[in-house]
Parts: sequence; C-alpha cells; structure tokens
Amino acid sequence: MSRVLRCGMVVAALFLSLLLVPAVGAAPTPTPPPPLTNELLSAFRSLDPATCSGGSGTIAYAVSGTATGPYAGTFTATGSGIVTDGRLTAFTATFTIDAPAGTVRGTQMLAAGTPVVCFQGVDFASIVEAFALRYQATITTPTGTYTDQGMSTVGPLFVEPSGTNLHATYTSAQPATIPAIPTSKGQCENGSYARFRDPRTGTPFVNQGRCTQFVVTGK
Repeated sequence: MSRVLRCGMVVAALFLSLLLVPAVGAAPTPTPPPPLTNELLSAFRSLDPATCSGGSGTIAYAVSGTATGPYAGTFTATGSGIVTDGRLTAFTATFTIDAPAGTVRGTQMLAAGTPVVCFQGVDFASIVEAFALRYQATITTPTGTYTDQGMSTVGPLFVEPSGTNLHATYTSAQPATIPAIPTSKGQCENGSYARFRDPRTGTPFVNQGRCTQFVVTGK
C-alpha cells in the first residue's frame, strides 16, 4: 500500500470519527421568572400608625402579610408619606416577598400627577384613597437575578392606632423580566445595553463596548 493511500485512509478515518462525536451545544438560556402582574399584597398589622387629620402631617406603615399571584408566599412592606392640605404629596415604600418562586425586593414612589386624598375617617383614624406608585423590583431565583418595573396601586389605605389595612396590586410595564446583568453579547446590541446595570458603577452600562466587555470578562 502506497504512503499516499495510507495517509488518505488516516485522514478519512479522522474525519469519520469527528462526524460520530456528538455535538456539544451551548447551555440553554434559563426561562426568566414572571413579572409582578396580578401580584396582591394584603395585610392588617402596623407598627407605625399615623393620622392625616388636621390637613397636614405624615402617614406611615410597617406591615407583614400574605402575597398571592405569581409570587405566592409572605411579605413585609414599609411606607411613609407627607400630607399637605389633606393631600398625600409625597410617598415612598419598600417591599420584600418571600415565595417558592423567588425572592422579590422592590421600591415604590408616588407617581407624578397622581391626585391622592387623605382625610379623617369615621371608623378609622384616617383614610388614604387608592393611589398609584411606580415600582422597581429585583427578583432572585435559582436561575439568576432579574428586574421588573411598572405600576402598583395601594389602597384604599385605612390607618388607625391599632393597625393598618393594606392592599397593594402590581401591573408590570414589561412583557417579561430582564436579567439583572447581561449574559450574552447579543443582549448588549441595538441599544439594549442600557437596560442593564454595570456592577462596577451601579448605573446603566454607558455603551455596547463596556457591556460586551463585562460579558466576556465578568468584570
């Protein structure tokens, strides 16, 4: 058998062996957890009762209770606001949901231009009409950390010295949650880098190049 023929047979054998090796595909992309749409927080327990009688003052609550919806479990929440001339003019809140589906931590702020009335009640120390808050949330699951944002409705909020009756619902502005950090170069393209926060600065990535650098190097 000639040397050329033997070399040809070796090359053919190597080629055949490569064809028989199972292809190793990339790891599948984890399915993101659902957004907070249809989440309901309900509780009646307050550590910080307050009243808005007298036209001006402050109102606050610190509650814990039951969460139902995509993240069914338990929750804790705090909120505080400023009442001016009988109207709630500023309000901020935080919430944490502990559920089998994941841990949700979020912040809420009074939506601009939302008229909210706070007045003295008959059976309650004060009543705050239902009001809209903008929320931002971080959802941590076994497959990763994701972000969500949208609108929440709190109230009507009944506050009395013995406790606060809290109901809060959520409607996401996103069709799906977004990974808190980019996991592929493609997620940095077409301006999408701005959706993610740069762990180095805590602010959105400044450009596609910096986003891609993080994906490649992890820092």
